[in-house]
Amino acid sequence: MKRQSTIFAALLALTCFVTSGSIASANDDSPGLLGGPFGSMYARSDQDDARDAVRSGQYISMEQALSTVRSRFPGRLLDAGFNRNAGIYNIKMLSEGEVLLVAVDARSGSIMNVRRGGR
Repeated sequence: MKRQSTIFAALLALTCFVTSGSIASANDDSPGLLGGPFGSMYARSDQDDARDAVRSGQYISMEQALSTVRSRFPGRLLDAGFNRNAGIYNIKMLSEGEVLLVAVDARSGSIMNVRRGGR
């Protein structure tokens, strides 16, 4: 019984130690990490970066990029994402039975590259 009490106390102390470290790091100002309503952590996403850049006027919005692509390649949107390192919207479309991967410059809104037959 004493051994179980010792193990329980050790686990409780470890839990308190780990939890206090998580709460402390949730409250620091680490770039790229944000604390949630319950102290949980999540990394900034590409979507967060794109939204901030659009608000500041550096980049066009995803909707503007999609509009540009749809005007040239009508069809169904399959996927869209933002590459923050390159400043490029990557848009996957199904147009006239063919899958297209379209790269759009997020600053100018111009189509930079079109790859056909992507997955």
